[in-house]
Amino acid sequence: MWILRKEVIASLFFYLLLAFVTLRAVDTEQAVHAQNPLIFALIIPAAVLMGVIMQRNQWYLALVPVVLAALLPDVIEALFIPFLLIAISLYVYSGRSAKELAADTGLRENPGARKAVFGSLLWFLILMASIALSALILMAFGINDRAAVLEKVQSFSIPLIITGVTIAPVAEELFFRGVLLNKAGIIPSSLLFAVAHVSYGSIGEIVSAFIAGVVLCKARQSEKTLVIPIIVHIMINAISMSVMFYYG
Repeated sequence: MWILRKEVIASLFFYLLLAFVTLRAVDTEQAVHAQNPLIFALIIPAAVLMGVIMQRNQWYLALVPVVLAALLPDVIEALFIPFLLIAISLYVYSGRSAKELAADTGLRENPGARKAVFGSLLWFLILMASIALSALILMAFGINDRAAVLEKVQSFSIPLIITGVTIAPVAEELFFRGVLLNKAGIIPSSLLFAVAHVSYGSIGEIVSAFIAGVVLCKARQSEKTLVIPIIVHIMINAISMSVMFYYG
């Protein structure tokens, strides 16, 4: 039985921190900021020192996130939030088994092919109808700021687009509709999911995210599995990004 050990999860947070600090010292449009070599002169020794303290004989592993973030900033930036959400989810279940995490969050429940297809399609249609209705209501009040979302999405890097239809929906569903739904309930989980979309700079996107959070929570509870919310989330992301790029 695989136990989620706190020291392993702490190492994951440590690696994420090193990657985050390195990303802040990297120009994602080009390469390392030439005017800030001191940043890397400090990051690398600090990574080695912290690696010695935390990993001891495997101290060299601390250099991996630094090197990857410096060489592949777009890729690491795209993976940062999903891995952070996964790390938080694992931390909540630290000291317990991975099977228990999978069972509690609904990852362990296999809906079967038929239920996965038709269940996902049903909840996708419910979600789309709910978002469309909310958009009409907002427009009635003179709120139509979707242009900000379009501009944001069209600025996404290729790794961020790929992540948005693969690992990101899985990580977000695990945290928001798996762990957080169990711990806090539908409304807090959906509110936090909405807050996570503030960076788009759109009231409509925040409202849509909250509605999506509620619908996906209901799908998780009704279907007794996290698989269907994950599929719906992937569908929504893939279709919305495709439409924005095509019509943008």
